Amino acid sequence: ALKLKGFKILVTRAGPYWEDSLELAKLYDFQFKKDIVHAGHFQINSFNQELSIDENYTLKNYAPELFYDVAKFVADRINQPLDQVVNWIKPLSSLTVGQTTKNPWDQILKLVDSFLIYENENIVGRVVLMNIESFGPKSVNVLGFTLCDNKEENLIPIILKRILVTCREYEEVIFHTGPWGIQLPKELFEKYGMGFDMKLAYYEKSL
Repeated sequence: ALKLKGFKILVTRAGPYWEDSLELAKLYDFQFKKDIVHAGHFQINSFNQELSIDENYTLKNYAPELFYDVAKFVADRINQPLDQVVNWIKPLSSLTVGQTTKNPWDQILKLVDSFLIYENENIVGRVVLMNIESFGPKSVNVLGFTLCDNKEENLIPIILKRILVTCREYEEVIFHTGPWGIQLPKELFEKYGMGFDMKLAYYEKSL
């Protein structure tokens, strides 16, 4: 039916965390096109990588009065309208540490930490750490992960050091990186001893 309407290519999203989506994409001969979300994971108690911290950067806990500064940073970074980004980030930005909310899939999310990274009084990184119900009570998920271009090599050690301090009661950390921030390559995850997952990707087939 789609072919008769003039469509030439069918595109879908699939990945190992989306039920049977990856198996179905392969079954119907969809071909990998482009990855969307990368994830890296590590165990907090066994993390033993050396972290070289660049002293030119400073950390600041997120506070509500910083909301529009954060929204503008994210909008500029991902090239999206400011009003749209405001709506995206408002639900998580209204939480304080320990508070919970629900995502569109009715899962409970608890805020573990939320902080900003500055260079010369300018925001260069935003990180939100959440415990997501479906990942279990001992997992921390790095969400709201937005960094300036070409800063990841300098900022990842800072983020990891912060996580090791604020998330000691947890066991596993999972980085989610993708369309609303920066897509970290496999090599950078592996540099810091993290396991690597490609969580979600575009697949397509010709009609």
